[in-house]
Amino acid sequence: MSARVAGTSRTNTPCRVVMPEIYDGHRGSTVPLTAMGLAENRSVAADGSYLAAIGRSAMRFVWVGLAGAVGSVARYAIGLSVDQSRFPWATLAINLSGALLLGLFLTLALGRVPLAVMTPVAVGLIGGFTTFSTFAWEGFIFGRTGRMWIAIVYMSVSVVGGLSAAWLGYFLGRVVR
Repeated sequence: MSARVAGTSRTNTPCRVVMPEIYDGHRGSTVPLTAMGLAENRSVAADGSYLAAIGRSAMRFVWVGLAGAVGSVARYAIGLSVDQSRFPWATLAINLSGALLLGLFLTLALGRVPLAVMTPVAVGLIGGFTTFSTFAWEGFIFGRTGRMWIAIVYMSVSVVGGLSAAWLGYFLGRVVR
């Protein structure tokens, strides 16, 4: 991994703009991690401190937490309203609809919506709404209680259906965009 360095801050004070890069063997060159959504540009003050960057990103944590609370409460309300005594229909529906929503949202938002908005929606709201841990626990319990075929069907439909729903969200986003 390498980094490009240059620039001035918004207030025209000298600073380093650190843009982490990673080698892309397919292209034979480096690609900024920011282009892959894996890192952000980090402005560093001339004295090397990250205080300004930390101050700006601290609110993002708050917004992710608040959006995550909304997503979790929505998931909980749906789970209470659906009979799950024989099959975890609510978890399946939540995870499939969450995959669709995430695919649609990110397709529409990337390049158009600021990261400060995308992160709380994608990570907080949709991430709080969906639940991998409950999916894994329910699959485990089906297998542990001798309902192996239900576990296999549930886990297969969840994974294949989730990937299909994400693709459908992407496709719909491309149509709308």
